[in-house]
Amino acid sequence: MMIFKVTAVLSAPLYVFTILLGAGFPTCLGVYEHIKHDIASVTNEDQERFPYFDMDGNNQTVFLGQTAHLHCTVQDIGQRRVSWIRKSDLHVLTSGVLTFTGDQRFSAHHQRDSDVWTLQIKFTQMRDAGEYQCQVNSEPKISYSVFLHVEGKLHVAYMDHEYDKNLNL
Repeated sequence: MMIFKVTAVLSAPLYVFTILLGAGFPTCLGVYEHIKHDIASVTNEDQERFPYFDMDGNNQTVFLGQTAHLHCTVQDIGQRRVSWIRKSDLHVLTSGVLTFTGDQRFSAHHQRDSDVWTLQIKFTQMRDAGEYQCQVNSEPKISYSVFLHVEGKLHVAYMDHEYDKNLNL
């Protein structure tokens, strides 16, 4: 197996990704965030068109094994990039539509000329529950939290009686 180290700068100078490419999926070794806190460097045009989130529902509930779609609507994004981060371990899952995790259940989706960015998680597991952040690489950086709840119970209605059954997977 050959291993290559690739360093890419996305939306310079905010994010630097270091990725190992091998026989398998790319593995993100680290993300280094560079944020300048110099308000004087923001132009009038940037001030007028600063991105913001539409505050539509930020809770998503799915049953164990279902596909989850976490949505983030960003207005006035311009040339900036959206990243999805799993808050529990600060793992950068995606940037734009590029995926930075070896877990193939995760993917990012975005249609051209759309304000909606979606993180898709297939075959959800209990460990997927928690907070995910949609981040925009603006100055200052902005983020919007979406909470995923995974239900491990299957509700079954049978004739005149209702039963809640625990799934043992």
